[in-house]
Amino acid sequence: MRPFTVLIADDSPDDRFTLRRVIGRLPQFKLIGEVEDGTEVIAYLEGTAAFMDRKKYPMPHLLLLDLKMPRFDGFDVLKWLRSKPMRDLTVVVLSGSSLATDVEASLALGAHGYWTKTSDARKHNLIAEEIAALLDKRHASQFSQTFA
Repeated sequence: MRPFTVLIADDSPDDRFTLRRVIGRLPQFKLIGEVEDGTEVIAYLEGTAAFMDRKKYPMPHLLLLDLKMPRFDGFDVLKWLRSKPMRDLTVVVLSGSSLATDVEASLALGAHGYWTKTSDARKHNLIAEEIAALLDKRHASQFSQTFA
């Protein structure tokens, strides 16, 4: 089982805590960083400002992105990512919003998946397994395209 590195982007300390706990229980995920808004997401992915040291701040395989954040929100990050091809990055939106317009807009802007946040611990593991399956599928597809 290949480990996937994870960057959490969420302004809620409680949500980040929950995500850390879920990630920590699953061997296929390795948390490499946490940021609190879209500006920090971009700085991390570009390797600028406080995130210049790629040994300390490696590129993630998975970005868990909240939509509602200060300064640059999740939609702003998705728009920015459209102009920055990052083939190995899977972007999953984890939002408190279950509005169809938010889901549709996120996917249209390039998110690879969208899940609504929940306080149900049993659903956390199910969501994490679904995200792991998405990552496995995307990386297997990229691997087969590389050697086709």
